[in-house]
This record gives sequence, structure tokens and C-alpha cells, in this order.
Amino acid sequence: MHIIKSFVVLIIFCVLFSTAFAGQKIYVSGGYAIKGMDTVAYFTKNKAIRGSKEFSYEWEDAIWLFENKEHMDLFINDPEKYAPAYGGWCAYGVVEKGMLVWSAPRSAWDIINNRLFSQAMEAATRFNKTQASIAKGDKIWEKIGQKYPIKLYLFESMYSSSW
Repeated sequence: MHIIKSFVVLIIFCVLFSTAFAGQKIYVSGGYAIKGMDTVAYFTKNKAIRGSKEFSYEWEDAIWLFENKEHMDLFINDPEKYAPAYGGWCAYGVVEKGMLVWSAPRSAWDIINNRLFSQAMEAATRFNKTQASIAKGDKIWEKIGQKYPIKLYLFESMYSSSW
């Protein structure tokens, strides 16, 4: 009986977890892209800065916050330049596990070849920052971030890969 209850709880969790990110290319937490961090500040100030609701912009079905109008305008004029790779999801999770994993954009991030990569805290030191690794991640992202419904991929990933 305990096994059946555990299985039912697991199924419920998987359904809730898989639908939570359905179709969500951008990592959103607390209602904002990349947890409300100013994505332009990583490039202009080389640090993570929380954005302000006063300077917000919607792009890719996500609300992006910025520290100031200048940063918001830079993003509006070239969002692809400033948006994080893999939608702000953990780069290690995409590259090494082929799945979407929450990231910690305030404290675990890198700029590599003018691209912003967010990490989950526990994965920050494991991400291989080579061109080959990034190229691998780009190919995987084309699959999980664009072509397939994310909710299905997350659900399948829970069974096919482990941290």
C-alpha cells in the first residue's frame, strides 16, 4: 500500500511539475524573467543587479526587469544580445543532462564569448565552459527549447536522467 501511495504522489508531482513550465522558453521565477535580475547589468556592470518594476518590458512571454531606462532601452533594441543563453535555465542542466533545471541568476552566472549563462548553484563549478560544450548545449537547446513541448520533455527527463 505504501508503494502505491508513493507512486500516486510521484505521478501527481510529475504532472504538476511538467505543466508548470509548459511552453516556457524563458526561466521565470517570482513572475519575472531570470528572477527579476537586470540581464543587461551582467554585461555593462559585470554583476547581478535586481531590476525595478518601474523599468519592465515583455519579451518572449516573460516580463524582464531593469535597473534603469538605459538598460531597458538597450535590451529592447537588441534582446538577443542580452538575453541569457538557454532562456536563463541552468546551462549545466541543458548541456550535460539535456533538461531544464532552475538557475540561480543572482549568484551563479558566467559571460562566455559575449553570452550570459546562468547556473544552478550546485552546478556552477561543473559546467564545462568550452566552445565544444557550448555548441553541444546550443544543439540540445534547439530541441528542448524550440521544437518540442517543454512540458513533455521535462516529464520524460525525470525518468531518463538523474542529477
